[in-house]
This record gives sequence, C-alpha cells and structure tokens, in this order.
Amino acid sequence: MIRVLVFILFFPFIAVAGNEASIDTDVREVWSGGYWSYGDQDGVYRFIVRGGGIEHYKTKLYVQWLTVGTDYDKPILLKSVSIKELNDTPEYSFGLPECIGESRCSSVSLDATNTYDQSKYMIQIHMPNIGVYQYESAAAPL
Repeated sequence: MIRVLVFILFFPFIAVAGNEASIDTDVREVWSGGYWSYGDQDGVYRFIVRGGGIEHYKTKLYVQWLTVGTDYDKPILLKSVSIKELNDTPEYSFGLPECIGESRCSSVSLDATNTYDQSKYMIQIHMPNIGVYQYESAAAPL
C-alpha cells in the first residue's frame, strides 16, 4: 500500500520530466537569417554548428531552409543539409558563417582552422535552391 501511495505521489513529477524538450549537447551555435524564395515559398536559412573533442576540437555545419512563421504558425523546416565536405571527415574548427554579397545571404563564408596542422582556410557556401549548396575552399592568406 505504501509503495502504491509513493508511486502515485511521485508519478506527476516523472511525467513532467519525460516531457522536457531535448537539445543536442553538441550544438554550439545557431543563427537564423538571410532570405530565400522558390516558386510560391519563401523563408530564412538557419545555420547550426555542432562541435566536440578535447585535444582536437572539431566542428560540423548544417544548413536548414525554414518557411517564414507568423504570429499563429511556427516556421516549417523544409530541408536540412549536412555540409559533407566539412562533416564527413571533420578536421576543422570554426564558428558561424557570415553573409557575403547581397542582403539575401544566399552565400556565406567562414574562416576555418585545421585542428591538426593549424592551417587556415576560407570556405564559401552558396545556396542556389532549397536543399542545394555549392562548396568552395581556399587556403587563407597569411
């Protein structure tokens, strides 16, 4: 009887704890901005930087295409893409990308450091369409 009473008293706390939102602990930075349009849809980009490691801290980059939300509707995630050139064999450390060129922010750049030999790179990512990107990398000038 006492066990049942203890379970009933603590059950609401167990149920509440199970409903908490979970955010990946590897997420280091998130930025939403820029503007895209395709056909009758439009929205913003969201960039997510995930990272980890101790001796060789490495980061990964993801781009998402979101519709524009309203006062009554949340934005809808249309497409999420892993930047494979950075993420398949992670060896760089970097922060959030910065918009380059026009105000729509359909191209971004980021400064990356190779975590093994400390060489510097300037990376550009162009996003011409929903779920599509083009990757460019060049050694950064010293």
